[in-house]
Amino acid sequence: MCALVSRILLSVIVIDAAFAISTDLGHAFTLECDDFCSCTPMEVESQAFIHFPDETCEVQNLTGYEYRPCYKIPPHFDSDNKIKVFFKFQGDSDGHVRLEDKIGQGYEVVFGSWNNVNTEIRTIHKDKSGEDLKALHQTVGILSPEEFRSFSIEYDKNEKKLEVIELETRQKKLLSWVDGTSFDLRYVSFSGFHSDKIVQVAFNCTATHKSSIMYLTSLALVTVQNMCFCMRDQFTDLRLYRCMFMEGV
Repeated sequence: MCALVSRILLSVIVIDAAFAISTDLGHAFTLECDDFCSCTPMEVESQAFIHFPDETCEVQNLTGYEYRPCYKIPPHFDSDNKIKVFFKFQGDSDGHVRLEDKIGQGYEVVFGSWNNVNTEIRTIHKDKSGEDLKALHQTVGILSPEEFRSFSIEYDKNEKKLEVIELETRQKKLLSWVDGTSFDLRYVSFSGFHSDKIVQVAFNCTATHKSSIMYLTSLALVTVQNMCFCMRDQFTDLRLYRCMFMEGV
């Protein structure tokens, strides 16, 4: 009975409900002003937004190498031990993303380092090896001064794994790193590198159309078993969202 109901309602729920639910994906960072991550009144009041064909995002101009302000990342929707950060960069080179815990441990991911030639994963703390560079992949021209390019970073605390994904070419994985230590990564911030160049970052994005990269990369296949779970669960605690976008199923 469960399988039959799932087949009948799968298309209805996925097509009609999924997009309405998915429009909030990624629009979840909050400006964090606390002892760890301070911010100025100007930073609090200086929010600006940019409209793309399929998303609306908050936007910042980045100059120099300074990670301010920082934003708190909520837990991944299906696990407290996963996070996923979606963003876009536009610039000649050197779009930097910093993910860290409350004691300054974590990772820096650099898009277009060395004059837009490489993408790198670095640690922001010193580990036993003494080296901060953990993974490097040649990605010539990864950033563009003419257009925004979309990326995501995913971290699984249980697997101690960080993955960097380029979204313009159907979720092409650029590089990954598995560490010996897990971190409770809860903050994200962005930076450029050159003081005489501007890199723009778009983040806190909300999908506004079904063709959004955010939507297409968040909707995973749902098995019959999980579909049945969803249908039961939506009447008990309204967690249809959790099931519809359960990744890795």
